[in-house]
Amino acid sequence: MRCIRQTFLHDDNHPGNLILCNGELSGIIDFNRFDWGDSVHDFVKLAYFTRVQSIPFCAGQVHGYFSGEPPGEFWKRYALYCAAAIFSDTRWSHQYEEMSGSAGQVERSERRVRMVVSDHEGFTQDVPAWYRKYLRPDRAGARERDGIVQDILQVSLRRSVLPREGHGVRILSLSNQVPFSNRSVFHTI
Repeated sequence: MRCIRQTFLHDDNHPGNLILCNGELSGIIDFNRFDWGDSVHDFVKLAYFTRVQSIPFCAGQVHGYFSGEPPGEFWKRYALYCAAAIFSDTRWSHQYEEMSGSAGQVERSERRVRMVVSDHEGFTQDVPAWYRKYLRPDRAGARERDGIVQDILQVSLRRSVLPREGHGVRILSLSNQVPFSNRSVFHTI
């Protein structure tokens, strides 16, 4: 993933931040999370939020960006960023629930994480399940992944990058959906 072109990112790209007027996009709001990085990162909200609202909208957003079906490299990076977002989503949910008093944020995060992991079959697949029906028939076999997400998660676990249980951390089991040795997602409380 070297030499990825850096670009301006909205970094909270989902339908709730779109302004429509007479069925046409007239604006995008909420740039308070803007960042610079790989343009693929702006698609992560598809996995965590938008796909629950409308899978055809998600497919249309991807197809609109690429003027058709995206290249396989897009899905490899998308899967990597979706896996990495597990940790930030759960951390954000704990903080938001605590600061806002909005009960249920942690449980909603747990459901999102399980959905994303399931969509990628425990991150053994680059292309998420919600998109596979949109693949051209000649690309339908191009779903096997090279293991980059699993490798990164395993390295993170071996290096103890993740917090340990206790000290304000709760470990949530993902049952047998995750194909690496440690089958837990860590939540900072």
